[in-house]
Amino acid sequence: MNCRLNVVGLSVVTTLCLSFVVQPKTLNASETITGVILAQNPPAASTYSPGPWQPVARINPQQSVNLTLVNQSSVTLEYGLTTTETANLANGQRISYNNIPLDSYLVINPLVASLSLQYNLEVVNNNVTLTIRPSGDQAGLRTVNIQSTGGIFIY
Repeated sequence: MNCRLNVVGLSVVTTLCLSFVVQPKTLNASETITGVILAQNPPAASTYSPGPWQPVARINPQQSVNLTLVNQSSVTLEYGLTTTETANLANGQRISYNNIPLDSYLVINPLVASLSLQYNLEVVNNNVTLTIRPSGDQAGLRTVNIQSTGGIFIY
């Protein structure tokens, strides 16, 4: 079977002509296949579980984790990490924690009860940056959970 495929990219058009021949063959243990690309399903992450509750980001649980909160919500926030007392974070300020323990929960509440929050989470080299902004969603977000498996969940 002959196929024709036009590939367009970066203002270049390339035409490829491919021939496909399918002949199944059973290999002996000592035989190998060369020059052939075999499609494979990548292995699932060891922490993956099918279902709707998937982490929004991941850290490496074998390394220390740093957390930075950035308040862009327009109001003062009250926040508390599992291992700390609650404190206030004024609009425009940031606070950082080094080497936070796994299985930590971070709870954030606006001091203005009618404001809902949304979180923008970024992880680079186990440095977690959480930017907090106002949300149009009435429910809003309140909690970040960094689990011992490395998964980060937002509720």
